[in-house]
Amino acid sequence: MTFFARAVSSAALRSCTVVAAGGLVTSGAARTDAEPARVVSTSPAGDCKKLQINVGINRTVFEAREKAHALLKDMPPIPELAYKPTARYAESTKEAVLHPLIEASEAILVPGAFFGDEGKGKTVDAIARHPKVKIVARVNSGENAGHTVIGPTGHQYAFHLCPSGLLTPGKINCIGPECVMDPVSFMEREVSQLVNTNVEYKDRLFVGNVHLVCPHHKLLDFMGAIKDPNKSTLQGMGPVHGSKAKRQGLRLDHLFNDRADAKRRLTRDLQDYWGTLKALGLTERELLAKARANPKVQKHVLDFIEASDKEEYVLALYDRYVVNNPAFPQRDDVSHLLRQAVKDGKKIVLEGPQSFWCARALASLAAARQSLIPSPLPVPSGSRTRARSSGTRERARTPARRACSRRAG
Repeated sequence: MTFFARAVSSAALRSCTVVAAGGLVTSGAARTDAEPARVVSTSPAGDCKKLQINVGINRTVFEAREKAHALLKDMPPIPELAYKPTARYAESTKEAVLHPLIEASEAILVPGAFFGDEGKGKTVDAIARHPKVKIVARVNSGENAGHTVIGPTGHQYAFHLCPSGLLTPGKINCIGPECVMDPVSFMEREVSQLVNTNVEYKDRLFVGNVHLVCPHHKLLDFMGAIKDPNKSTLQGMGPVHGSKAKRQGLRLDHLFNDRADAKRRLTRDLQDYWGTLKALGLTERELLAKARANPKVQKHVLDFIEASDKEEYVLALYDRYVVNNPAFPQRDDVSHLLRQAVKDGKKIVLEGPQSFWCARALASLAAARQSLIPSPLPVPSGSRTRARSSGTRERARTPARRACSRRAG
């Protein structure tokens, strides 16, 4: 179905009725198609003011689209769009569709085919139930991704870093070393769900040497989005991947090794935080006021701003949530687990965090950094590299294509 909304004049704006018929949606305008109109919604004039052509950015958008139309109107149609379908989609069983793909591959990657929300979690769950699949692994990205998983009892879990196969009996689930993790969010938002519902996870959830999303990463994200609130999810993804690229910041293993070395690493990584404050002309008091006004900024991030010794605050925070926390999952060499599983003839599933199209500009780093594109590599080659499982026979399959207009799921 094609949707069309027409900007209406103020004279016609007494009320706004959206009608649908024959694939056409009009807004308060005369209809010319023969099919009877179907009322979708009716709103008062105040709610429809934004549809006026001279209101807000509408004039700029209208003029830009007129210019684009003038350039395109005389172009010949694209021949490929004139194809006639020769087949149709039909439902089938997992045994008929998924099992042959699983049998033919050592590693099965489940990326997305659009901008997220395609049904990757459901597909991972279906593949993970195959008897030869041993490990389900998240191998890149962080808590900006998300999957909804329904447990055996019907309880709904919201996972961000935890793989979707965590609730599937008899499967090992891993969070790979190229993932990024905020340990506070991970424990409070995800592991707490498992603890509260008495899900045994210690023997089937393993965490690799992940890169840590520290409070200053989320604040750098926040400061970068002050003038453009829709630029980021404020989960620190861009800044923490910047730290990775510069070989800075903390990784999980650093918390268990020499504390002085961890502090030196953190001090060096904090230079970006202090530099950004100076560049923006912000004091920490002003930053705190702005951050408190945003409900997305978490308490431990606010407390970081107020801490006089940033390094000690962060390390003490991670002592509480990770090092001295018996609820934190077991650490392991995830890359070795994946390679050994393949060597033993088992199958592994690499769970994609976002989608293929979210990485479409990675060929141009400059373009990627100027677009609303996540920092990790959701494409097949990137995911396999992140898993450090190169050399396996991989078959990439996308789960679903859901036509939505959002840039990231």
